[in-house]
Amino acid sequence: MPNAYLKAARAISNSSGSSGNEHQNVLSTANSFKSDKPFIMIKMTAYYLRREMFISASFATKHLCRAGASCDLSLQTPDMRTWIADLIVYETTESRVFAKIKGAGWKAFKEENHLEEGDVCVLELIEECKFRVSYSEQE
Repeated sequence: MPNAYLKAARAISNSSGSSGNEHQNVLSTANSFKSDKPFIMIKMTAYYLRREMFISASFATKHLCRAGASCDLSLQTPDMRTWIADLIVYETTESRVFAKIKGAGWKAFKEENHLEEGDVCVLELIEECKFRVSYSEQE
């Protein structure tokens, strides 16, 4: 199901003036992604493609590492290619918690997979600090 979800998500981000029915069908397909493992879905922004990618702090602190910590994070595509990125979870002086994926591994991952603004990545936690990453393909 991940590929069906991702094609639907890309259609949402790239559509302009689509009918209500088309939009509803796309949302229905997008919502069909299911997994018994924890996962997050992230739409690529220009900032994420230029710099680091922020992920849900609550997801990160629940499944990856506590605030104030960092870890190596494996990003693995379905064809088993793997990149090691840095995950940093930090708390601001205002007690807000943020989590971001960055570093040379993140840069190589986004470049080698030709990610573009509007693409959607599904990051599915398959082992401790290891994501299986599915992403929308170029049309």
